[in-house]
Amino acid sequence: MQGRMLMADSRKLEKMLKNYLITAWRSILRRKVFSLINITGLAVGIAAGMLIILYVKHERDFDLFHRNADRIFSMGIRMGADGDSLFVSRLRYTDAPVVTEREPSVAGFLRIRKGMEHVMIQDPAHPSVKFSEPGFAFADSNFFDFFSFNLLQGNSREVLQNPLSVVVSEATALKYFGTTDVMGRVLRYNNAYDLLITGVAENAPSNSSIRYDFVASLSSMSAMPELRQLAEKGRFDFLTFFTGRDDRAMPKVERSLAQLRKERDGEADGRFVGIPMQNFRAESGSDVNTVKYLKIFPFVAALILLLAMINYVSLATARAVLRVKEVGIRKVMGAGRSNLALQFFTESFLCIGMAFVLGYVLCAVLQTWLFGVLKINIDSSFIRKPGMLARFGVLFVVLTLLTSVYPSLLLSSFKPAALLYGRIINGGNAGVRRFFTIFQFAVAVLFVLCGIIIQQQIRYIKTADTGIDRDHVVTIPFGKDLSRHSLAFKHEVNSLGSIQKAAIALRPLFGGYDMTGVTPPGTEKITMMPMLEVDQDFISILGLQWKLPPADPLFYKTRQNVLLNEAAVAQLSPGKAPLSQKIAPFVVSGVLKDFNWKSLQYAIQPLIIAVVSDADSNAMWRGDRSVWTGSNGCLFVKIRAGANTALVLNQVKKLYQKYEQDVPFEYHFMDEAYDAMYRAEERLAIILSGFATLAIVIAGLGLLGLITFFAAQRVKEIGIRKVLGASAANIVTLLSVDFVKLVALAILIASPLAWYSMHRWLRNFAYHTEIRWWIFVLVGMGAILIALFTIAAQTFRAARANPAKSLRSEG
Repeated sequence: MQGRMLMADSRKLEKMLKNYLITAWRSILRRKVFSLINITGLAVGIAAGMLIILYVKHERDFDLFHRNADRIFSMGIRMGADGDSLFVSRLRYTDAPVVTEREPSVAGFLRIRKGMEHVMIQDPAHPSVKFSEPGFAFADSNFFDFFSFNLLQGNSREVLQNPLSVVVSEATALKYFGTTDVMGRVLRYNNAYDLLITGVAENAPSNSSIRYDFVASLSSMSAMPELRQLAEKGRFDFLTFFTGRDDRAMPKVERSLAQLRKERDGEADGRFVGIPMQNFRAESGSDVNTVKYLKIFPFVAALILLLAMINYVSLATARAVLRVKEVGIRKVMGAGRSNLALQFFTESFLCIGMAFVLGYVLCAVLQTWLFGVLKINIDSSFIRKPGMLARFGVLFVVLTLLTSVYPSLLLSSFKPAALLYGRIINGGNAGVRRFFTIFQFAVAVLFVLCGIIIQQQIRYIKTADTGIDRDHVVTIPFGKDLSRHSLAFKHEVNSLGSIQKAAIALRPLFGGYDMTGVTPPGTEKITMMPMLEVDQDFISILGLQWKLPPADPLFYKTRQNVLLNEAAVAQLSPGKAPLSQKIAPFVVSGVLKDFNWKSLQYAIQPLIIAVVSDADSNAMWRGDRSVWTGSNGCLFVKIRAGANTALVLNQVKKLYQKYEQDVPFEYHFMDEAYDAMYRAEERLAIILSGFATLAIVIAGLGLLGLITFFAAQRVKEIGIRKVLGASAANIVTLLSVDFVKLVALAILIASPLAWYSMHRWLRNFAYHTEIRWWIFVLVGMGAILIALFTIAAQTFRAARANPAKSLRSEG
């Protein structure tokens, strides 16, 4: 008996839910345009929020997929003025084994050697299949046990045990052989050594700082004399990771390395610093600003989703004005408040469900395009990972509850008598609606102001006088073969009619620098200083200006002679005549005016410029100088204004290929290299500009919903005013004033918030633009004009309505 009753109740509940769904679906179809606007607006907001959640989750999970990621840390050394000018994220070859032996708190270590130079890799069975590869790495045999990279083929404990063995990525295997079944095949390294493929690894995830195409056994270096010397010379050349047994391991390793260096080198500038795996990307890579701005994006996502929710609620409750009599009739016929609330909750649930599905589809479709615009690499499969789907599921539940409860309770709370006479008690809580409008426009104005100021700062950076003439300057990196003929290559490029001048440097500007130890006069302490190594034409090709020119114009023929910038003079020999000063092991020959050789986020820092003559440059690029660091060098080329750049570069390419057949011709415009330093800021500007536009649209829709609500409430008042002689313009003005006040209040709230946040942001730059007062005036006027246009579109229709219709019913 009880079982039959439960079954009957179950059928009754099922029938009731089915009825609710059918009624809700019919209600949505009955007002197609209104439903489409409401669902689409919410879907766009959801898609925007999902894209930001996806991006932030991807960036914050960098390197956290490794086992024991919370106990893995890398070690590096900070050097320079006060030990902070430069962070070298590498150790010596022998450091890790010694420290691990001394420190019981260390469970294991891993060394990786990844050079800056390209290497030539060839399939010896098909000699035409060869590529210049920048991503070749040597690593200890425990690489695939230490990190959680998946092997498709091979045993993680055996693949890197033997010398001249290599593991390739899935993409690399397909690139060279057209298949991933490549175990036992051979690849030739730099036309000299055959490497046996002992494993195939999955491509590294896009949120991994450790990237690899090839991982060769570290013991292979012992079979390659030119690489074996790196270990023997004791250079800081090996990226080194440790696994600690507890949280105290990292500071112990820092102290142990400091003691080890003191034993080997005596007192030296610099301090060892440990970097937890979760901070490795930010501290040792080039994405410091990207990581910093991740704090902003969740806030932006929350505001966009909140705007979309507020807009949905505003439009849903405005729509209630059109359904008041339906609610009244349902109540008179016996429907209880809980039944009505559940009915309206079902309608909201259905609308939000459709909006959520549409938002997810938009997110999946737009992610490739958006991340391409932002120059972000995210695996396309990341959106389908269980962790992301779980977050989206939580988002759906939260959105449903927050956006459905208020309209459902509001509609079900109206009293039948008032509803049937067309009156709504308390105006549907007009105070809440006004707050929604103020909030929406305040957020929109805030986004617009911040976006404009960030764009102004980017424009300021790109047009600022940095003391360097970057126009029409191209850098061309050398391969190993070309580096041996750099002087001949330079002279042949110089002979081209469209080339104004060429110069050689060890590194491209804005692409790194070296450090050297100097001893200032009057002290015995070694100070580490940044240094650029260039030839005698470098100064003129970039238009660098002299503060104190050398007394001897041929100063560069003596190797110990160097140049300093003004900042270096202030640090190394303050108050003294710098020329001919001995900054051991160098002698100062001249002083250059300060120029921005790093990002404008930083004040100009001290710099030593070592200049060599053409006669010595080939020896320098071959590595005969003691300051040699392993780079192959590059050529700076100044193209004459008005020349056909593509044609000139093609001529340079032919000269390049005369000396370098294996390494492909590459070139980089200095302007682009300079702009690349501010990619994170440009990304922030794009995101804020896009969401500012979205916020304005959402705010406009929310205002439209509020106007619809109040115009319907005041329909009889409008009719009476028209009968008494009011014109349509008078009524539009009457209805607009209150809303313009709300928008003006939103502008007053947003403006100081925008000023404060942008003032703090601009402090991150040593050189920045000023925040102009007229920006706030223009944005405020624009917001009011958008509001007036939205208001006029709706109120003009209400003002032109026939008063006879609005006054016909009883009041």
